[in-house]
Amino acid sequence: MIRKYFKPVENTSEDCLPPKKRRLSASATKELEKKTDGVVEVVKEDVLEPQPLASEVDNGVGEIKQGLTEQQVKAIEAKRLAALALREKSALLQLEKETMSPDWYRAFKTEIEKPYFLNIKRALNQEYARKATIYPIPTEIYSFTKCSLENIKVVIIGQDPYHGPNQAHGLCFSVKKGIPPPPSLLNIFRELESDLGPEKFTRPSHGFLEGWCTEGVLLLNASLTVRKGEANSHQNFGWAQFTDAIIAYLNKTKTGLVFMLWGAFAQKKGKGIDKKKHLVLTAKHPSPLSANQGGWFGCKHFSKANEWLKAKGIKEVDWNHLP
Repeated sequence: MIRKYFKPVENTSEDCLPPKKRRLSASATKELEKKTDGVVEVVKEDVLEPQPLASEVDNGVGEIKQGLTEQQVKAIEAKRLAALALREKSALLQLEKETMSPDWYRAFKTEIEKPYFLNIKRALNQEYARKATIYPIPTEIYSFTKCSLENIKVVIIGQDPYHGPNQAHGLCFSVKKGIPPPPSLLNIFRELESDLGPEKFTRPSHGFLEGWCTEGVLLLNASLTVRKGEANSHQNFGWAQFTDAIIAYLNKTKTGLVFMLWGAFAQKKGKGIDKKKHLVLTAKHPSPLSANQGGWFGCKHFSKANEWLKAKGIKEVDWNHLP
């Protein structure tokens, strides 16, 4: 009968290490005694050093998977992080997907997926987490997209949403029904009355301008949100880059639009508009501080816009459509 057994090996510092820390070199050997036909002989066999497993490597990438190399673990971790980023992006842009008009969402999907826009959404989430009151409410931030891209005729650029309770609802200069029209809007109505006459404009009992959206009037603020009681509090969030992208898109893809730029801020924002393709009308801001100094009343922007549209065979805006 043949019997094999291991010959005891002397204790060394290497042998005292835990199994996972022990390393055998390629030249390490184990001695076996083999008895054949009554003769005992010592047989030395080479033992190859095993490849280090990822479970034995401190690679700093988080959870280690048993039996994988470090390179494989890093690849898995990269995929995991990419999946997390994709889920975060989807969550951040859920509001845009649900509340932007479909044509706007399709046109600006690439834009809102850019890092700067995702940072806007993160900043807003931090505001909400601090229980700050933000205007307009989330579902009304993109009310301006109720003016379909295909139907846009006139673009009016504002600066900042109203920061008082129940005023802002996603359209520049407009307020919700039941809220008294602010002074700037009252001056807009006054100019409309003077410019168009009572036959074409009757001052409404409210300041809700959503009816203009269906007439092809885009009412776009440069910044789309604001903290309660703090004018321009979100001007550094990155909204200006997004609304600049909207203006650039309209300037490039449309012809024959009318841009109404009221005040130095709006005029600076619209400085890149191609005046060979579009009509650019400028005036002082309709706020009492500016309007009463001259340069607003008598600007006749509303009649000039309709004259331009009519000359191009485009249906004029019914400025009186404010149900």
